[in-house]
Amino acid sequence: MEITANNFNNYNNFNNFNNLNNSNNLNNSNNFNSQFPNSMPVELPTDRVSLNLNVSPSPFERNDNSLIETLQNTKKRALRWFNGFSISARVGIIIGSAIVVVLQIWALVNYQLIIDKMVELSDHWRKWGFKGTALLFLMVFVISFPPFVGFNMCSVFAGMVYGFSGWPLLALAAVSGSTASFALFKYLLGTIADEMMEHSDNLKLFADVLTDPEATFAQNLLVLTLLRLSPLPYSFSNGAMGAIPGIPVMSFALASAISSPKYFLQLFVGIQLRDIGNDDTSSSTKLAKFVSILLATGAFAAASYLIFSRMKAKAMEQQRLGEDDNEGNGFDEDNFQENVLEEDNYLENELDDDQDEGLI
Repeated sequence: MEITANNFNNYNNFNNFNNLNNSNNLNNSNNFNSQFPNSMPVELPTDRVSLNLNVSPSPFERNDNSLIETLQNTKKRALRWFNGFSISARVGIIIGSAIVVVLQIWALVNYQLIIDKMVELSDHWRKWGFKGTALLFLMVFVISFPPFVGFNMCSVFAGMVYGFSGWPLLALAAVSGSTASFALFKYLLGTIADEMMEHSDNLKLFADVLTDPEATFAQNLLVLTLLRLSPLPYSFSNGAMGAIPGIPVMSFALASAISSPKYFLQLFVGIQLRDIGNDDTSSSTKLAKFVSILLATGAFAAASYLIFSRMKAKAMEQQRLGEDDNEGNGFDEDNFQENVLEEDNYLENELDDDQDEGLI
């Protein structure tokens, strides 16, 4: 390619134009940096910690946190209770728990066989007449004492045998057994009742409410009745409540009698299970009765838990107000220390005056 003078001049002009542009860009950049020396790009934070935002947790997060705290506290109490036994007792508890789990799994697999056997036994039990009634009364009465369990099973079986007409028998046995258990642990086994109370934070909370000197008889009776309706272990609560001072035996018996209509639920479950175990009942009817059992027990459990939760919240609020009143009526530590110092200074001055008089 032949390079002419014009091409060479154009080439030089192009290079001079590029050099001029680069020089201008460099000068502009230097001027910008001199005016804004700290204007370098930074990485923006994207998380809550870097932004340092005080964002309140959502209701779902609060519920999750409260549930986790409840599970952790339950785990700590269980471990503390378990570690309180000797090694041999721990081994026995582990073996017993394993047996209970195996039996529960077997019962879930063979539930129809269990229902059939219970229906067959209820037919024979009804034929025993007064003997069967007395035996069932004795069973419910004995189960009312801790550490016996099985009250719900006996109540359901009473429904399978007698239906709703078995309520007087069940209520009389439960009220008399609960009252006898309460009186025994209140007057004779107080030490054991105190130990049982230490394992239940809920009962300790309500103990503060029931021992309030300003509460009336009607208020204590209402709290006792709601406690009998709450989902607390049956025999355990009978004995542990004996550690609460100030509860008369008659008040406990009256609260147990007022709450006794709740036993109609177990009788209803027993009646439905008897119908499910009957060979003449169709499959659709069995399914409907099974659903009715789930709905009835679920509704009662939800109502009991709601009553217990509200009563617990009110008890906690009352306890907090009592602590605030005690703090308001308590002595002032600063003023107490100042009074002590003034008294010491007064005694020192008296001693100095006595010494001066002796010298004179």
